[in-house]
This record gives sequence, structure tokens and C-alpha cells, in this order.
Amino acid sequence: MKNYFIFLITLSSLLSSAQNTLVEPLDTNLPTFKSGEILDYKANYLFLSSIAKLKMKEEELNGEMVWRGTAELETTGVVDTFFPVDDLYETFFSIEKGVPVKFIRDISEGKFKKNIVITFNHEENQAVIYDKIHKNSKSFTIKSDAQDLLSSVYLYLRTAYDLSDLKIGDYMLINTFVDEENHPCKVVFLGKETIKTKFGKIECLKFNPYVIGGRLLKNKESITLWVSNDENKIPILITASLFIGEVKLKLDNYQNLKYPLNIIEEE
Repeated sequence: MKNYFIFLITLSSLLSSAQNTLVEPLDTNLPTFKSGEILDYKANYLFLSSIAKLKMKEEELNGEMVWRGTAELETTGVVDTFFPVDDLYETFFSIEKGVPVKFIRDISEGKFKKNIVITFNHEENQAVIYDKIHKNSKSFTIKSDAQDLLSSVYLYLRTAYDLSDLKIGDYMLINTFVDEENHPCKVVFLGKETIKTKFGKIECLKFNPYVIGGRLLKNKESITLWVSNDENKIPILITASLFIGEVKLKLDNYQNLKYPLNIIEEE
């Protein structure tokens, strides 16, 4: 009887692991975006409001062709007078190799300031962080395929992957380098869901990135991301559960998409 139960547990474990498989990008050299793409978002938290913008362009950096992805966030309205937020994140990742070359984080949130530049050397598995405020540098060991906060979105969630066999519970593993540490980020597929937007209804792929719990996030599963279920795979909606309330970013406008946005029902 004991052996029978051990057999059942083992079989259950095998079936579970077989159902939740690792999803790999098909080809990071075939992106679902193009130079000149701009995505605008409205962000809301309690009574506070802000705007966010994602921009993508192709350019040359130190003799190498790279994608330059920019994320900007700033507060609007009354909140900007007593707690102004002006955040800038930029990633420069190699078009040929599909890994970040440089990452910029320049944030100003009330009295809190941070301005760092990370330079990646993937051949030597090194990242150098230069703190522009304190004027010092630190070197860290990274994984050979380490991604930054932005490149992980563009190179994994927005790169083509096989949807034909994608099942609820399937996941991606992304080696990220964040806040001076290496973090394997697990992104779990939660299924398909239709989101109502100002443009109409859009069928989305729903993901749950397991992120590092911080002073604001409620837990490691606090963030949920919906990307369009079409060739663009642009973020349509992002929510983050905090200890108090929820932050919600929703697509407000878009320009220069590589493919037509698949709108099920126009408003």
C-alpha cells in the first residue's frame, strides 16, 4: 500500500511538470516591434494619476546597432505639486545578440533620487554600475544572458513564441539583473482574456511575473500583465497590488505599430 501511494505521488508530480512546460522565445532577432513605436498609458492609483510612455527606436551605440527602449513616467494634476514623479528607464540591447548593452535608471520621486548607468559585458559575465549621484562604480557578476528590467519585456514577452501548445501554467524563465542582484524571474501564463479598451475589445494573453517583493508590492505575485494576442504583443493592461490599493496602467494611445492591432469590436 505504501509503495502504491508513492507511485501515485510520483505520477502526479510527473504529470504536473509535463503540463507546466518552459516556454522559449522562437527568435529574438525577429521582434514584434519596429523603430518609431510609441505606446501611451494612463496610470491610476487611489486618487492619484500619472502618464507613462514607452518608445522604441533603432540606433547605433559604440559601433553596434541596438534597440533603444525608453520608459517614462510622470505625475499629472494636483499630485504633481506635492509628490512629483519623473522617472526615466532606458535599455539599449543588441539587435544581433539579443542582450542588453546598457541600462539607465534616472528616477525622481518626491525627495528620493536615483541615477545609475549599468554597462553590460556578457562575454565576461560582468555588469558595472555607475552611480551618477554619488559618483562611484561597482562591478558585479551576471549570467551570460542576463536582462535588465526593460529588455526582459521586449526580448521575451514581446518576442515571437509558439502559442499553439501554450497552456495555463506554462512559464518563461528570465535571468534579470536588478538592484545589484541576479534574479531568475518566472513569468507564468494564466490564459486568455478579453480586455475592454477605448479602442474596442482586445483579446489578450495574461501573464503573472513572479517579481521580488519590495517595500510597496504586496507579494511576489502582485503584478499581472495583459499583452495583445496578436503579432504585436503590446502591453494593454498592467496591474500591481500594493499593501494599500492597486496601481493600474492602461493603454491610452499607440503609434507606428509593426502590425495592425487586433481589435475584436471597435467602440
